[in-house]
Amino acid sequence: MLLARSQAARHHIGMNSADLITAATIIARSGDLADEEQAERLVAAGFEESVAYRLVAFLPSAFARPVLEELGVTEFGGGSVDDEDGAMISFWLEDQPEYCAALALAREHRRVGIIPSEIYATIVEGTAEIEALSKARNQGQKFKGGTIAIALNSSSHAAHVVRDERGGDSAERGARPEGGWASLCARSQALFRRLKDLRRVLPPDAP
Repeated sequence: MLLARSQAARHHIGMNSADLITAATIIARSGDLADEEQAERLVAAGFEESVAYRLVAFLPSAFARPVLEELGVTEFGGGSVDDEDGAMISFWLEDQPEYCAALALAREHRRVGIIPSEIYATIVEGTAEIEALSKARNQGQKFKGGTIAIALNSSSHAAHVVRDERGGDSAERGARPEGGWASLCARSQALFRRLKDLRRVLPPDAP
């Protein structure tokens, strides 16, 4: 279902694989910049502002997802971001067209290799999700059945994410974790902040 939605997402935002690879290249080469500066570079390259912010927010996580799935993570439901007033905004990854398009591209890349390898590796290895799981993996932890939620750290994204305003049906979308996505994202965000100094590289094809 997600792959079908991603096809529609690519059509909706007028973005093909070449566009996504261009965006990935810009993001990979500006990884030391703040999200706002990365988005500005994408805008300068011709992407619409909201698309640029969603690419910065979601393309890295989408690229990392096939690796996480191979490590045993099974739930990729939602996330959150605080707006400028500190209010938490919830969203679903499947509602973000750039995430869906980038995920479809990443899965195709894992099959046939269509993204420059250094660009893909740079982005995936720099994600908070891979950093956190890399540390856990070194400690001998298993990930089968694990859950990943995204907590965006910059309030600049709040105006651009596609918000979860429908609530959603648990049978259609999958049961939400106890305490809701906001609670899970808050816990994930705290974990990722503690792992800022972690720089161990986990190969994209690690078992």
